[in-house]
Amino acid sequence: MPCFLVYTMPGQQVAFFVKNRLKLAESFDNPSL
Repeated sequence: MPCFLVYTMPGQQVAFFVKNRLKLAESFDNPSL
């Protein structure tokens, strides 16, 4: 993901990034998924 998007839409990008990180962490915690 281009870094400049974080500066143009900070709120949405941060929320999107955090959501993806949580999804990634969940998949690591539950390998069966």
